[in-house]
Amino acid sequence: MKKIILLLFCLVFLVGCSKDANDANNEKVIAELDFYSSKITQLINSLNNINLDNYELVSQNVANEQSQENLSKQNQSSSQKSESQSGGQSGKQSSGSDSQGGGNEQNLQVTGMQNDLIIGANRDDINWDSLKKEIEIINNSWNITMLDLSDLNVPNDTITSFSNSLNACILSIKNEDKNSTITNLNSMYSYIPQFLNNINSDKSKLNIETTKYYIFTTYTNVTQDDWNSANANIGNAERSFLSVLNDTEFSKNKEFKVNKTYLLIKDMQNSLTNNDKDLFYLKYKNLVESITTL
Repeated sequence: MKKIILLLFCLVFLVGCSKDANDANNEKVIAELDFYSSKITQLINSLNNINLDNYELVSQNVANEQSQENLSKQNQSSSQKSESQSGGQSGKQSSGSDSQGGGNEQNLQVTGMQNDLIIGANRDDINWDSLKKEIEIINNSWNITMLDLSDLNVPNDTITSFSNSLNACILSIKNEDKNSTITNLNSMYSYIPQFLNNINSDKSKLNIETTKYYIFTTYTNVTQDDWNSANANIGNAERSFLSVLNDTEFSKNKEFKVNKTYLLIKDMQNSLTNNDKDLFYLKYKNLVESITTL
């Protein structure tokens, strides 16, 4: 009897340890998927020079007029003192700045905030060097994530499919092909909700990531002038987000943000009737800023 009790105790202990380890692995993978979500969002936005920050830091060289005035006064004082010491003999002291080209101008580098505008932005001036660096970071981290996903019994076919999309994206970035890159980045993002579903993630998180995928798909359609597909996919985004909106347990402490995000989805949907990219990108930026805070 004692042996049976001991055996049951050991089984309960082992099951408990296994559950704790599995929960820890789940949390680790979710954190890794959040990393990919953030990185892909950054890359996909950069293809149209969209920055989710409203302002960006800019630096410029400016002439420091106050420094010029102070330097001039110091030169005058130095000259007068020199004349006095030399018994009144006339003379002129040359300043260091004069010897460098005859001027007192000094340059200072000033950093300020510049509004990051959407309307009229140059969407063809893409920083491909930055994209190449970022896709290498994703590729290096994927070597670990694929093993973590496999440990959680995610199907190998799904893991391999993400790898194929990543490989295609690396090649399109290498070739600096904008349309191919945005398509491949969107394909990579489509696996984030699939992985979350495979590891039995929180349903609201799954629905949010599914909604984001449809938003990025709409964005991809607009960038490639496929307005009919864009209208269909923003409808998919709305239907996916309704599950979040109706989840009272999730939204009870985030009611304002959830309602705001849903209204922004509708606002972006309405903007599509104009077939205007600048208008769409304005609405898109507001929506992505909102949904990433949930």
